[in-house]
Amino acid sequence: MMNVTITKDFGTGKANAQAKAVLTEIITKALVEVFGEENVAMIRTGGTSQVNEIGVRMGTITDADGFSYDFCATVNPTIKGFKERVTKRYTVEAFDFDSARQAYIDDTTAKAEEKEAKSEAKAKKTAKDKTEREAKRLANAKEKEGESAE
Repeated sequence: MMNVTITKDFGTGKANAQAKAVLTEIITKALVEVFGEENVAMIRTGGTSQVNEIGVRMGTITDADGFSYDFCATVNPTIKGFKERVTKRYTVEAFDFDSARQAYIDDTTAKAEEKEAKSEAKAKKTAKDKTEREAKRLANAKEKEGESAE
């Protein structure tokens, strides 16, 4: 874990830059272990506003026509603010790790419950439809039986 003390000569800007550099190095080393040094590099991407990011060639991907392409991703760590700050247009709230983690847990739990509810509703509808089809089939069979008897 990294502990930083803000001083007159070492402000939040320098602290954030240092933290991003450390985190970028850690992420890069981990990606190199998995994908190899030749497939991980700092790259420059973006349109009019270019940014430096970690680029990863994860493998190849083949399209429906049989052409192969590099399968790539980028990673760009973001250092979150520890204090609330006000700009001309809006207020940026201080980042709260525990709240953000709980929000993620709540979101994934809600999505899982929603998926489960949809799955149950679909299963009930399928069972109901199957029962209705079976009832119609039996009714049609009885009707045909009645016609055959005449």
